[in-house]
Amino acid sequence: MTSTRWRKIIGDLAQRPARTLLTLFGLSLGLVFVGSVVTAFAILRDDLDANFRLTNPPNITLSAGDIPAGLSDRIAAIPGVTGVDERPEFGALIQTRPDRWMPLIIAVIRDFRHLSIARFAIENGHWPPAPGSILIERDGRWFFEVPPAGSLAIRLPNGATVRSAFSGYVFDPGQHPSRMEQVLYGYVTPETLVNWSSRLNSTRLLITTSPAAAVAAGAQIEALFQDAGVKLDRLEVHATPQHGHKFQFDTIMTLLAGLAAVALIMCAILIINLIDSLMATEQRAIGVLRALGARSGQIIQDYTLAMGALGSLAGTLSLYPSLWTGKTIARYLTMGLNFNLLSPSGPIWLTPLLLSIGIVIPISVAFSAIFRAAYRPVRQALARGDDGQAFPFADGFGALMTFLPLIPRLGVRSVARKPRKVLLSALILSLGLAFFVTALTIRASMLSTVDSVRRTKSFDVAVGLRAAEPVDRLTAWMAEIPEVRHGEYWSTAEVTLLQAGPRFNNPKPIIGIPNGTESIHPDVIAGHWIEPAFPAGIVVMAKIVRDGPIEGPGPSHPGFRKLVRPIAARVSPAEYAASAIASLSPARFRSRKLIPST
Repeated sequence: MTSTRWRKIIGDLAQRPARTLLTLFGLSLGLVFVGSVVTAFAILRDDLDANFRLTNPPNITLSAGDIPAGLSDRIAAIPGVTGVDERPEFGALIQTRPDRWMPLIIAVIRDFRHLSIARFAIENGHWPPAPGSILIERDGRWFFEVPPAGSLAIRLPNGATVRSAFSGYVFDPGQHPSRMEQVLYGYVTPETLVNWSSRLNSTRLLITTSPAAAVAAGAQIEALFQDAGVKLDRLEVHATPQHGHKFQFDTIMTLLAGLAAVALIMCAILIINLIDSLMATEQRAIGVLRALGARSGQIIQDYTLAMGALGSLAGTLSLYPSLWTGKTIARYLTMGLNFNLLSPSGPIWLTPLLLSIGIVIPISVAFSAIFRAAYRPVRQALARGDDGQAFPFADGFGALMTFLPLIPRLGVRSVARKPRKVLLSALILSLGLAFFVTALTIRASMLSTVDSVRRTKSFDVAVGLRAAEPVDRLTAWMAEIPEVRHGEYWSTAEVTLLQAGPRFNNPKPIIGIPNGTESIHPDVIAGHWIEPAFPAGIVVMAKIVRDGPIEGPGPSHPGFRKLVRPIAARVSPAEYAASAIASLSPARFRSRKLIPST
């Protein structure tokens, strides 16, 4: 490359500094938008799943009242099983501020130093926690008005309130974010339970398998428990475990990818408009060069290099803002979903990619205009720079607008002669309007969801009871609270759907409601709601119908005859037969869920 050619390129860019600076500013602004979204996407694309995999999540989780040691050994010997860890878990309440108690799920860890399944790590504090102390998952810190110091008040399942020393925060990417679920997670040793004088009523096994063996191993484990006569409360199988909020994360990543694509289009359109204006002013100069003997290839090379130099400068100017904004977006999303950035600086190819985008975009969008200008006849280029761009139907289209006054008619004719710039500008406005309308639509959808929840669930307080209580006793208790106008008593259990296919069916909650309920009014998509006129049957969520073999809703469908089978020991099969769920009277409920309405 000769120095003469570079002097010409620099001279062309410096000849009209206002135009060059405007082009540089517009290009840099578009590249910042594109680069920040690309940066966030490149940093985040695999980090949630990678954080989750580092915990070595279990493929099978089961709960039972008691698991003999011999049964655990037999489970470990099942083909495909790679690890077994007993980790009991129970629910409690924790006081996060003087007037607020929140749900707390406590896991009992027998050996903090050798975690093989569902691993987590210390964030700050003491590891392992001393007897009588508790570790809290780090996302729970947002619920404390002041940083925990001294002891925490914890209300156990038996109703006793104990004080536990705060041992520190841990990072457990296998848990759902506390701020989303409104649940805190705690970790204690078995000695702490002894100090609390608390006894576990059930235990839990975490089992890892190869993905191909998970379903078969789950069936064998269920058979082992049946043969041993041990009650199995819950059995959940996942061939490939996934983070509980992976769907939300994938939705965010899809949104980021869409934003990057739209930003790229808007940036390209902006550059096209700027380049068109630039080449229109350069048309006569190109005609003079052609008249002096310059070849079209030389002209194309010179102007392409000029666009590349302009893009390289814009890419360099936009690099730091793009990286900073993208990393800020990534950090914000990791805080919301509670996982760590494994590559906070992004992949090594990120910086070259952003610089390449800055160079390639202006060259690619300007090449067509440069090519047309370089091969336009000299006489046409020197006479009128826009003859080759005018559309032949412009005059006829203007003639159709004779009903308009002279000035608007001339404007319409001018637009018809060169509609490219107008159409591109309209496309940018349309994309901007689409963003605006999308934001309003999402906002309206979220508000509509809130209104729908309020409309379909017309109760103010829900109280879950761990043990069965007589309705008469609950009614007398509620009568002592004058603010309660109405109370209902619901029954809950976990069941497995009897669906065809090789997939192992994980437990799902099922609710028995009283006749004439006033606390829930769902939107029935098809079929009819449970009511006295149609007492028999079961109403299921639309997703269950889509996932299962049921072809259509309604109690007469054969799929509803024996849709569920109980796996909770305190619930008899007759009470949860599909034909009897809706007609159960409150007096027959075994597990109570109190739904008072104030």
